[in-house]
Amino acid sequence: MRFGINGHVAGVDEVGRTTIDVLSLNRGDLVDARAQKLEHCLRVLVGVRGERDVELFRKELLDDSPYCGVARIAFFYMLSAFAGMFDIPKPSFRTIVEDSLRIVLTASEDQLQTLQELARSHPQPEEFPILREIVTEQFREDSFSPRLRASQVERIRIRNFKGIAQLDLEIPSLQDERGVPCMMLLGENSTGKSTALQAIALALMGQKMRLRIGVSPEDRMPRDVAGWQLEDTVTPEVILEFDTGEPIKFQIDPLTRRFVGEEHPSIVLFSFGSRRFFGKEVIRRQTTSPVRSLFDPFAKLQHPGRWIQTLAPEAFNALARAMREVLILREDDKIERDAAGRLFVRANGRDTPLEGLSDGYRSLMAMVLDIMRGMIDNWGDLENARGLVLIDEIETHLHPRWKLRVMSALRRAMPNVQFIATTHDPLCLRGMHDGEVQVFVRDEDQQVALLKGLPDVRGLRAEQLLTSDYFGLASTADPEVEDALERLVIPFASNNLQRNRDHGTLRSFQWLGDTPFEQIVNEAFKRFIDEDIAARQVDRRQVREEAVNDLLVRLRALRMERPS
Repeated sequence: MRFGINGHVAGVDEVGRTTIDVLSLNRGDLVDARAQKLEHCLRVLVGVRGERDVELFRKELLDDSPYCGVARIAFFYMLSAFAGMFDIPKPSFRTIVEDSLRIVLTASEDQLQTLQELARSHPQPEEFPILREIVTEQFREDSFSPRLRASQVERIRIRNFKGIAQLDLEIPSLQDERGVPCMMLLGENSTGKSTALQAIALALMGQKMRLRIGVSPEDRMPRDVAGWQLEDTVTPEVILEFDTGEPIKFQIDPLTRRFVGEEHPSIVLFSFGSRRFFGKEVIRRQTTSPVRSLFDPFAKLQHPGRWIQTLAPEAFNALARAMREVLILREDDKIERDAAGRLFVRANGRDTPLEGLSDGYRSLMAMVLDIMRGMIDNWGDLENARGLVLIDEIETHLHPRWKLRVMSALRRAMPNVQFIATTHDPLCLRGMHDGEVQVFVRDEDQQVALLKGLPDVRGLRAEQLLTSDYFGLASTADPEVEDALERLVIPFASNNLQRNRDHGTLRSFQWLGDTPFEQIVNEAFKRFIDEDIAARQVDRRQVREEAVNDLLVRLRALRMERPS
């Protein structure tokens, strides 16, 4: 079908004409609505030659904009004819938004006048035999699937991307370990963890997917701190290097504010935001994206029900074994299909369908089944599947028992798939190897940087991780108790009323401290506090000194009593 700026639609062939008749696509109200949309889009497009923002045109053709499909088709036909008249590069249907801007911004004033006249001439479909061939060729290109890489990401370089001025990530090779190297990103909020994941995803997803998910280039450009104005003097850039093959380079042109990168994805890519869930099962084919939820917190994953029903018994059994590993099911628990082919989980003595599972199960299963479906569709099985999976806040909805094993389980289920994830939970670091955990911080200039000299994550307990450089907490005790203790042990730090309150807070605790040494010292502090409250006129410094000396005498006596 071909749409004119006046809102009418004409069939290019018999199928198009029949569709228009059956669905009554030229009824008055529909024609008027399309005409208003297309005329507005044309005004906005021509207006980019002046001071009008190019983002206004991009937004008009986003997936959630009314009549966006009509506008894409109309502008593709119109600009293809225009390009043929002046012997300039024709637009591609997959990149029609950016190509429309390119053609208008590079056209002369006379050419622009011709374009406006062409738009309102309303030529008939039979006048476009060449365009039918162009459309056929473009859709043939859209369905083209290039050979996917089997290589692994080794280095990631990010420059001038949102709040990241310069960041170099290196994924260490595994020594004497099975599987492929992965990475976990840590850091306080606003240190750039999610931004790094988005930069990697945009570099790898290909131009068609970038346009489909409606990501704005301006939203990924850096801004100055004072006035929040765009920094258009630097070029946002992401470079990914692999163990084999050429690097992948992705940029945002600061002048045209458009993405410049790979046309097609060259790797199987999945990316997930912190909200991961699927909607209701539907019969019709769902148009979901394997990367959208990283950019849109309200994006739903595709319901896996129909796909699970199509799996052969051998394929389903392999899938169920992998899912058992990820969900940490007990030996007598099972993942099965009923007579209609619908998935259910048999756990804790009861059968629960997919839709009836808890949020934790649903969140984890939605993500893992989405990944597994894509890997099986592209590679045939999970053991040989290759690709990259990006997960923001992997701990979401997970019970501590799952957090401890989620990374190990994912790596065992898909041993040749790389995972790059973020987390705020030390339990999720289990399953990571030495050098695979990176910590984002803000340096003295408020620039994103990486902490150096981190210990081997495998040698630290959860509490040690929290008080180490990985998370940077001073203590894991109750903050109110810590504050009360600090006020009480520092002379003249607070008034008597506050000290009485703090003493009441601490009195209920028999032991304060994680080690015997800390517990002995804190017991001495408590005795000092009791004496101080009982005798307000006593010199606090003297009482404290006596308490410390008494502690030393006791410790030395214990040492002398030990057998030699």
